[in-house]
Amino acid sequence: MGGVGNLRSADLALSQGFKGGSGMIALNLRHTDSAVAPDEGAPKLNNDGGDLMLTLGGGRRVTLTMVGSAALRHGDAYNALGLPETDARDLGGSLTLAQTMGALTLSQMASYQRTDDEINAYGNNRSATGMLSANGMIGTHLILSAVGTVTRSEGDPA
Repeated sequence: MGGVGNLRSADLALSQGFKGGSGMIALNLRHTDSAVAPDEGAPKLNNDGGDLMLTLGGGRRVTLTMVGSAALRHGDAYNALGLPETDARDLGGSLTLAQTMGALTLSQMASYQRTDDEINAYGNNRSATGMLSANGMIGTHLILSAVGTVTRSEGDPA
């Protein structure tokens, strides 16, 4: 056994605001690779992905944010530790609407995440989440913070 495996990563972020501050679009790309074990002969696990975000303002009181994301993960098997090959794809997205009413902000969010594992069917899964929140000041001395979340997950039977 040698030293600790190295982690390498690279990120690129680009964003552009819209005229008058009515919103923005942003793109984030990333790559990471790292050894799966602290052994010089260990294979690397590669992760390539990105996010695309669009935020739109409806005046000063309403904001809509849409995010899409994707990632690809690949790694060779490492028999010394019994680690299987990795070849998976993660896809997801979310939609968030926020409204400001005086000192109170209400937010609603819906998201979906899917993983498709080309090697192991047990790794396939889907998840959907809904969230409601309220935050802000009520009067001069009372702060309200309330969040409700529901998540549904399912996987493929092998």
